Amino acid sequence: MNASDALNEIAVRETAGNPMSISDLRTLANSVDASTGNSTLLLWSRGTGTGFICKQLLIGALAMGFVNERLENHEWQTIDRDRNIVLKCVGGGIPQEPFDFNLNIAGENINFSAFRKMKQLKNGDEIEWQVSAIYAPSHVKQDKSKLYRVIAEALDAFGFAATRENVTSLTVTFAPNV
Repeated sequence: MNASDALNEIAVRETAGNPMSISDLRTLANSVDASTGNSTLLLWSRGTGTGFICKQLLIGALAMGFVNERLENHEWQTIDRDRNIVLKCVGGGIPQEPFDFNLNIAGENINFSAFRKMKQLKNGDEIEWQVSAIYAPSHVKQDKSKLYRVIAEALDAFGFAATRENVTSLTVTFAPNV
């Protein structure tokens, strides 16, 4: 099974109101063949009282299309050229305020806000992003699971301040009202 098939299985269960247990998700993740297709990163979701959670399960080496790059104007962006997706941090981030992001998917602008929690450990940083609001055209919001996956992938590559260096784990959660 490849990661895409696994994600489809998760989405079907989620849509049916029968989310997979953590044990089921682990079993499914272990059944993904890292040598088939783009199975390097598997995102899984589970409905909980604290919101919709996307968690990264790494299989083999992390190989995503997203990269962080510095622009001529010295700003940073996280970009996946193959899929024509660009993430930019456009503001916020002061204490008690969320970071504001612009995610451009093939010319379609999606803005969202996310709070960052960071735990500094000896071997690196653990980061949790909680997406608190998404502002997107209604046709984009219709496929929440796809939108959540793209946001989670982009934030994973973004890491902290447009670098994944020294980040040992990263989790993206979505507030229940998003």
